[in-house]
Amino acid sequence: MRERVIVLAALCLLVISDKTLFPVLVLTTLLLPGFVIVERFLKDLSCFVKPALYIFLSVVISTHLVYHLSLVLGYSLLTIRISAMILLLLILFAEKPELKRDFLYGMAAYLILFLFSFSILYHSLWYEKNDYIVLSGSNWQDTPYHYEIIESINSGNFPPQDPSFSGVPLKYHYFVDFHTALLEKPLDYYPRILLYLNSAFFPLFFFSVFLLTSIITGSKRAGIYSGIISVFGWGFTYIWLFSSIFSGTYDPKQSYVMDYAGFFNLPPILDNLLQQRPLLIGLPGLALSISTFIRGVELGKREYILISGVITGMLLPFHVLATFSIFLFLAVYSLDATLGKSVSSSERFHHRVFEYVRLTWPFLISLIFFVPFLHFFGGAKTGKPWFWEFGGWFKTVANLGIPFIFALLAPLVGVRGSRLPFLWMMSAMMFIFLPSITPNTWDMYKFFLIAWIPISILFSQFLESLSGRAKYAVPFLLLLSTLSTIPVVLWNQTDYGCASMDEFETGLWIKNNTPENAVFLTWPSLHSPPTMIAGRLRLLGYTNWPYGHGVPFDMIWERFEDVKAAYTDPDELNRIIDKYGIDYVYYGLDERINFRNSYDVLTSSDRLVPVFRKGGNVVFRVVR
Repeated sequence: MRERVIVLAALCLLVISDKTLFPVLVLTTLLLPGFVIVERFLKDLSCFVKPALYIFLSVVISTHLVYHLSLVLGYSLLTIRISAMILLLLILFAEKPELKRDFLYGMAAYLILFLFSFSILYHSLWYEKNDYIVLSGSNWQDTPYHYEIIESINSGNFPPQDPSFSGVPLKYHYFVDFHTALLEKPLDYYPRILLYLNSAFFPLFFFSVFLLTSIITGSKRAGIYSGIISVFGWGFTYIWLFSSIFSGTYDPKQSYVMDYAGFFNLPPILDNLLQQRPLLIGLPGLALSISTFIRGVELGKREYILISGVITGMLLPFHVLATFSIFLFLAVYSLDATLGKSVSSSERFHHRVFEYVRLTWPFLISLIFFVPFLHFFGGAKTGKPWFWEFGGWFKTVANLGIPFIFALLAPLVGVRGSRLPFLWMMSAMMFIFLPSITPNTWDMYKFFLIAWIPISILFSQFLESLSGRAKYAVPFLLLLSTLSTIPVVLWNQTDYGCASMDEFETGLWIKNNTPENAVFLTWPSLHSPPTMIAGRLRLLGYTNWPYGHGVPFDMIWERFEDVKAAYTDPDELNRIIDKYGIDYVYYGLDERINFRNSYDVLTSSDRLVPVFRKGGNVVFRVVR
């Protein structure tokens, strides 16, 4: 204990210094909390998955701690320091891990997957090339919004307004970006941090599906199969790529990942794991919550079930649909557990139900973490069923491919233990037949990603059933099921830009010379330096973002029309400045393209003063 106190004191001293705060935050937000919880309460879990569990639990716990402290103290470096010191106290309760061979294998597998993601993202995620910043491949559309959230939070936007729709609370599940923001805060500005964090989170899905599969099937081999399929598997999109290569029409700057509104219109799981930051935590959280719940029921250990509930409760602001899907699985599992086996008497049946309820009540108690974030469900809207618009069963089979085909066949050919994952798969896919519960109906496709977990499990069970009879077919089926990885890798080697160097320098000037939470009038573009780089709020950003987060369409349309009027009519400009409390007006590439005479309109206004020019970009300050 004396040695631990000395280490604790030394680390607390490092928290005080600006130069050493960041490495301590890496320890407290990516390793320590999860390490202590796993080694004290989840020792029975496979050593192979423990390194990934350390990271997942640390991210979730540390982010919630900083969030709740910030509600009381305000979001600042001081609050982050306090949270780090609180988390460092866990050193006093840490237990020595068992460094078994499986643990070392897990570390090696984690490192391989980290390097795989890192190598793909290295030349597609925010790097300087010639005279512009590259943001390409899977990151071209969603990542700019994540930068808006991260940089705006670190610029005083807390509790956050929607940075692309100022004045409206952010209902998007933004906690993975909040975690990034608190790590970036002591660095002042380091957009490249997403390269390291996305790569660190990328392996979590593999390990979480491995754990769930090994618990359901009792087989580590099936766990490896499903882990591979869960990350690298998908449908037949590679046919499109190979046909273009053989026909001589291949162009690396065209997307061979998916054909939006076309035949192969589902982005592969790998593409999602590279660009959809909430999914990097949401999907592993879904699988890990279910894993600890099942393990707790099997072993009769309430601490496992309690931790499952804590994960579920804390997961909501990281990913809404993943949290919802945990309850969906529990409904399926409870039905299967209570009614799935024949009972000889009513008394025995009621005893089983009583034991199940007695074990699982800690799960419900722990959902207290869930309550403060119920407003995230406020963005849900009902709409038309999406499935037939997507294309029906034929397109589903083509998009999900071989794993889905054999997942459907598994129970029919008598694969052992396939009933539970099959019921889960079908219940998840049932939601795509129902009226949309996502504001943007397209987002219903994420139920395919939820269903991909039981699809991977069922396919792994089928592959294991071949091990004795047709074992040589296993690597062949794995290869055909993972070829969709190739177009994703190629697509991420393109070099589309998100900002010229003039725009980048303009964004940095705004960051350093305008008030925090200043509201900018811009064209609603994907890549806008005032928000993507400087972290300031916009009256209206890319319209799909607020719409997808539950902002009513009529409000978005009203602002869209006002933005157009402001750049074309000096009188309207003055009215809109007063209507929305605009602090600055931005004139850049998108504004020039969409409004030919906008510069004359802006310079003719007596309410605007140009305060910065770089290249063709101008920042105007509003005169009150």
